[in-house]
Amino acid sequence: MDVLPATAEERAAEWIARGNDLYRQGAVSEAITYYLDALALMPEDEDIHYNLGMAYARAGQSEAAERHYRLALEFFEDYPEVHNNLGNLLASQDRLAEAEVHLRTAVDLWPEYAMAHNNLGTLLRRQGKRAEALASFREAVKLEPEYWEAQFNLGQASLAEADLEAAIAAFRQVRRLQPDFEPARELLARLESASPPPPVSP
Repeated sequence: MDVLPATAEERAAEWIARGNDLYRQGAVSEAITYYLDALALMPEDEDIHYNLGMAYARAGQSEAAERHYRLALEFFEDYPEVHNNLGNLLASQDRLAEAEVHLRTAVDLWPEYAMAHNNLGTLLRRQGKRAEALASFREAVKLEPEYWEAQFNLGQASLAEADLEAAIAAFRQVRRLQPDFEPARELLARLESASPPPPVSP
């Protein structure tokens, strides 16, 4: 029986899968080649542009990454992961106001997106918006209690607000989840040594 030739969509899907495997293996340049081959077949596919954005960002090619993230949004403007990644990319270039727009859009589109809440909190802290940053970190760990990076950020934000109890609780969570993370160990040791002992029950 004759085998029908693969459609453009099927070939593109195969190349995307190969690109994803290579990306996970750290072979970013090779992944980009497969993504570009897929894009030639499906130039308006927002997911391919998103993959290219991530790959170019990982390769340190910020301009290409931004271009593909923005193209992804042209084809699907309500794509929270793209808004999150573009926000991070812009923040890395100190384009903080632009970054904030995209990170807020990400959490508006997907309120359960813990990573975007954490990233927004990090940006807000850089802007000196400490109360808003603290709220974002709290939301991130509420959504994903095992998210140790957000727990660490919550601990730092709580410490900045002199909420030592909350800071200690957050750093303890980090120590449980990521025992080898030295900054949490050091901060926790310092806070616990400075904290008064708990009252003795009569």
